Amino acid sequence: MEARLSGQYLVNIAVGRGFISWEVTMIFDEKKCELLLSGFSFQCDERNPPDGNRRGQFKAGWRDAAERGWEYQKSTLERLAWKNLGYRLGEKFGPRDGDDIDAAYECFARHYESRGRMPKQAHLG
Repeated sequence: MEARLSGQYLVNIAVGRGFISWEVTMIFDEKKCELLLSGFSFQCDERNPPDGNRRGQFKAGWRDAAERGWEYQKSTLERLAWKNLGYRLGEKFGPRDGDDIDAAYECFARHYESRGRMPKQAHLG
């Protein structure tokens, strides 16, 4: 059985003999990427085109927030980079498996490739 929650998550539920299990998968699309990016505070977008190294930085940033509990300094978050984009998403969505983080990266990579860098954000939090 599958169910969608607020268009953001897909829940797969399996019922077996005396047990119920479920898996929650995040759903990202370019519209959601745009919405998330527009909600983040930064002075400039310093991301370069996506590649394998930037995927690794994105994943490391996610894990810095979600698994290691690190806090990035405000000065680090004033510029948008792949690593601190992962960090911001790790703070928001918490620990996720590698497939979910890869899916998020792929969506943000497609968004970048279609729209380029984000314009300067007017607000800094």
